[in-house]
Amino acid sequence: MKIKKLVAVAISMLCITLTSPLSITADDSVSAEIEVWNGTYDTSWYDEEEIELHISTAEDLAGLSKLVNAGHTMEGQTIYLDNDIYLNDVSDYDNWSSDVPLNNWISIGYDDSTPFAGIFDGQGNTITGLYQYERKCLEPAYAGLFGYLTGCIRNVICKYEYIETCTYDTTKRNTATGYDNLIRAPSIYAGGICGYADNGEISNCLVNGYIRPQRDTKYSGNSINSGGICGCLNGENANISNCGASGYIYGSEAGGISGEISDQSVGQTCSQINNCYSYCEVVAYYAGGS
Repeated sequence: MKIKKLVAVAISMLCITLTSPLSITADDSVSAEIEVWNGTYDTSWYDEEEIELHISTAEDLAGLSKLVNAGHTMEGQTIYLDNDIYLNDVSDYDNWSSDVPLNNWISIGYDDSTPFAGIFDGQGNTITGLYQYERKCLEPAYAGLFGYLTGCIRNVICKYEYIETCTYDTTKRNTATGYDNLIRAPSIYAGGICGYADNGEISNCLVNGYIRPQRDTKYSGNSINSGGICGCLNGENANISNCGASGYIYGSEAGGISGEISDQSVGQTCSQINNCYSYCEVVAYYAGGS
């Protein structure tokens, strides 16, 4: 109980410091004592028989991504983050749109066939410097610390994030006719914590950064959903609670907390957003604070 109280206090205090977009200062450069991700992954911590697992390095976190995207959904397991993690040096953060950092992140739960179905508890620790760029043409893109979520994420802080995902039109030869058929760019779901929450739960999380999904196409049809916490919140059991976001959000349907929230048929409960705040600049065709 004491640990939970301490985490709650830490989240409350950070809500004060993250109510406006962070500015990069010399203090944000990586010191000699800080260990930045080396781009590799470590899965040696994983035991499929254990209910509770602990990770403490960026390599461990990348290992979680590797495991989930290989089909280990972590259902029935809880992963605890024991330390702060630095995925990139953020001293040049303001220039990441043109001068990309060393390490590119791959979402935990890359798509709907490999969701994250467990519990991830950050224990109030911070993940700094997540950079993600991905370009896809045939499948929907799910971008964020987590991509496709059916489980639970709680008590994690993400700062100095930069997520830029692109989908584009392509053509595929129809062997029967001999002509090329147009395949329109698929949908994009991008969020600071997760891209798409399918009856997933997110609580006590904070995010600061840029969410910039885009489409390289002259056609319309599929959506770009982006949010400070989640790109799309779907399902009657899906909810976001006690979360905050600041920074810059772009998309066709975008919100400071979630870009889209499902609306169920009459008689069913909709997805829920409770006790959250956003201090985001939102630029979209359809934009909202939450």
